Amino acid sequence: MSKHFLSVAITFALFSLAQLGCGTIDQWEPAIDHLTPTDTVDTNASRTPCNGHSALCDKKYNEVAYPATNRSYRYNFGVTQWQAPNQDFPVSRQLRDGIRAISLDVEEKDGKLQVYFGISGLEGIFGIETLSKPLGEIATFLADSSREVVTLFIHTSVSATALMTDLDAAGLVDYMHVQQPSDDWPTLQQMIDSNKRLVVFVDDQNTANAADELLYTWQWVAATPFEVLSSSEFSCATDRGNDGNDLYFLEHHISASIFGFSLQSANKDSASAVNQLSRMYPRAQGCKDAHQHQVNFISVDYYQSGDLLQTINILNGIEESPL
Repeated sequence: MSKHFLSVAITFALFSLAQLGCGTIDQWEPAIDHLTPTDTVDTNASRTPCNGHSALCDKKYNEVAYPATNRSYRYNFGVTQWQAPNQDFPVSRQLRDGIRAISLDVEEKDGKLQVYFGISGLEGIFGIETLSKPLGEIATFLADSSREVVTLFIHTSVSATALMTDLDAAGLVDYMHVQQPSDDWPTLQQMIDSNKRLVVFVDDQNTANAADELLYTWQWVAATPFEVLSSSEFSCATDRGNDGNDLYFLEHHISASIFGFSLQSANKDSASAVNQLSRMYPRAQGCKDAHQHQVNFISVDYYQSGDLLQTINILNGIEESPL
């Protein structure tokens, strides 16, 4: 029996347990029950905002913290019912709620690009939809929100031609920022002025190298470990990319598991616990201090549960920390 077949069989048998509290939470500190947002420290409040705050306009793209969702496309809402979701709402709602970094797993199936569960062979069980749907939602948001900069992370090995075809069909190519290794990142205001407000990272080097608009993720990003089964495993260690890269990505989510086997899904209770300010902000600030670099992305499950946006505001100097 192949390792892949065994993985598929075990996951299929156990995925429903993902919602039963698998994945452990270690009590670092008591959670804060009531958090009152502090007054902002935005000294440029009269300016037109960038990503919601005028204080961010003069900051370079790689100096800003952005709220991100893990497996953004796997949601359980309306007619779309992903089995073992990571989010409650679709990409369109995530963007409206303030999320500014979206992640998609993409494969080619029957001649079309699809977003899928993440394990090939389980698409018909756990869910699948065309890539055009989330791309269209991103395009609509960018068209309606001219002062917002969005980042898209794509996990895929499909060809650049196929990927760029779908990005173009969605109306996104004209928004895509091209970054040269020898150049400084532009400020958010410069990206808004040029209307190049979408940064697209792809984690397959061959795909990225074939199109200037596709940036190879691990040339630019350093990330903490993705597969974490307990909050005791959270760290600031770089697991992918290099410490000297321009952007720092904090994976802040716990995979549901049973008997040490990851179910590659999320658990709401675990997400609610680790998304609290008292758990998220000390870790983010600690990693920021350790790496002497802004934590550019904090990626979570069930973003609406907890204090992701407040943590981002504190890192960006928009709010003061109540801790």
